[in-house]
Amino acid sequence: MSHVVARHIDDVEAFGDIGALNMEAISKALSKTRRLTSDNAPLFYSAENKRLSMYDATNLTPDAFTALGHLNPNLTTLKLDFCGPLNDAVMSSWTNSLPHLVSLELLGPFLIREAAWIAFLQAHPNMEAFLITQSPRFSLDCLAALIASSKTMLRRLRLREVGKLCDAFVEPIAEIVALEYLDLAEPAEWLTDDAVIALLSKVGTTLTHLDLSGHGALTDDVLAHGLDPYAPALTSRATLRLALNISGWKDVGEVALSGLAGARELRTLDVGWCRAMDNFVMKKVLEGCRALVEIKVWGCDRVEGNVLLSGVIKGNASKP
Repeated sequence: MSHVVARHIDDVEAFGDIGALNMEAISKALSKTRRLTSDNAPLFYSAENKRLSMYDATNLTPDAFTALGHLNPNLTTLKLDFCGPLNDAVMSSWTNSLPHLVSLELLGPFLIREAAWIAFLQAHPNMEAFLITQSPRFSLDCLAALIASSKTMLRRLRLREVGKLCDAFVEPIAEIVALEYLDLAEPAEWLTDDAVIALLSKVGTTLTHLDLSGHGALTDDVLAHGLDPYAPALTSRATLRLALNISGWKDVGEVALSGLAGARELRTLDVGWCRAMDNFVMKKVLEGCRALVEIKVWGCDRVEGNVLLSGVIKGNASKP
């Protein structure tokens, strides 16, 4: 049914009450053909909405984003992918029109400047999830505004492909009281070992998801002196949400990678482009991490398929 609606999305008025249909499925169907527009977006709007996800907002105008806030005033969770047209005026309107928002996920908010970010974050205390990707103007002052208003409630933080990310970001992130999910991947400037270790010493205890992929300067020290002593939920606690991504850590050594075998409850692992990963190390990891359901080894030319297949046969659902 969602695909039928997607094909005839421009005839919105003909549908009448479609409240019983799966709005999320329709939104995903529309994203495949980029047919979500300013004209048909109101199909998804309601004053009763608590959650709203749009998976391709490329064709929405700034006015459409502003209308989204006014017509969904009770939203607590908002996710927008490919939201490039989003600008300062929209964020300023959301400062007042979305007072209950505690979870915001944006992919591609390129245009939002520092002042607009800060005003929005100051107006939304107690954010539980702040997840942004590709935001070149999100600065250290923006992060300080987020931490000042939400450090006791924030559980999920993503600053992925954030152009201004650097070691200075570590100190405010370290103030978050009970962080569970942290994604600082694919930066313009790599974090250093000392900064990451210092960060893990403060927030590592509660982390169940960590993505530091793309930080090519990180070494064995982060695994030995950061993850091992300070991030027990990533290495030993029984939880279904354990994840670890160290893709691109080219200089991590064999000994450190072998140490991952002690992470017996680890569910997903990405060691892509880790040069020291070979058949012998992989065998140790597969034998030690019995809870693994996914492992990514892109760029690991020294790992052969028969080793991964052996892991599958023994009970691991490993994937190259």
